[in-house]
Amino acid sequence: MTKAEFTALLDRYTQGNSTAEENELFDRFVSKMSEQPQSWQLDERERVKLEIYAKIKEQIQGPSISPTAKVRRLPIWLRVAASIAVLVMVSAYFIFNQPIQYITVSTDLGQRDTVLLADGSKIYLSAASRIRFPAKFSRQKREVSLVGEAFFEVAPNPKQPFEVATREVRTTVLGTSFNIQAFEKENIVVSVATGKVAVSLPKAANQPRVVLIPNQQVIYHVDNPRLEYRRDIDIADYTAWKAGFIQFNNTPLQEAIIVLKKWYKVDFALANPKLAKCQLSGKYPTDDLKTVLESIKFIKGIDYRFETSSSVILSGQPCVSK
Repeated sequence: MTKAEFTALLDRYTQGNSTAEENELFDRFVSKMSEQPQSWQLDERERVKLEIYAKIKEQIQGPSISPTAKVRRLPIWLRVAASIAVLVMVSAYFIFNQPIQYITVSTDLGQRDTVLLADGSKIYLSAASRIRFPAKFSRQKREVSLVGEAFFEVAPNPKQPFEVATREVRTTVLGTSFNIQAFEKENIVVSVATGKVAVSLPKAANQPRVVLIPNQQVIYHVDNPRLEYRRDIDIADYTAWKAGFIQFNNTPLQEAIIVLKKWYKVDFALANPKLAKCQLSGKYPTDDLKTVLESIKFIKGIDYRFETSSSVILSGQPCVSK
């Protein structure tokens, strides 16, 4: 018997449409399969149907069946019942074992995007970032993963916590708004705007979780794995990008140019290495890089030169305040 003949007969048998002769032929073939394994493989659906066939046989005729015993055709009501049972079992199997479908939204350098989830939550995605979430959340929790930076406005649902996975750090909320910075190879920063969140390190059992309320922050340090708790932060410093601004607050220039690169797709080089520690403060619109550079030049005395359209050299003496 070929695989095609076998699967066709299996379908007719489990649906109650096979003849008495086909039933007997199929029973004998299945009995011999354990002694003479076939070269072809059954897929998941076919294996499920074969298991259902075995259960139907056991229920109707008992567990011990002689391979050569005569098998009479089932009454029509029993064939219908068996067919319904098969349909329900197969349908349930594939409903509960379907692979989870995921959606990924990403932004390039200089881009931003807004993602509205099915539960009503809203995610503002910053530049050079990526968010991944299931097309349909499970009943137990709402889980998304983030690489980069995003601001979350989570729809409240006490029965279905919202979790954000960012490498080693997991942030859990019920309904709140907060910002997460989690770029690859950089520290992870969770800053709360409203509500309450819990930040934990699932792989570090000795590290207690940190609970944050508005204007509080936790930083996961990559070089020295730990959570640093901060209170009384200015949340505007970490969410200005959502409104189209870059905001620095005593930010070293070497860190500021990393942010500028993400927004403008431009590489920066320092002609004077001592400029790296120069601290910047201020709020700058993101629509024009030259406006930002002119402001920095005026306030800190740092000159700039476009070597190419995507390369800028910063020069000057150590910072001068004006």
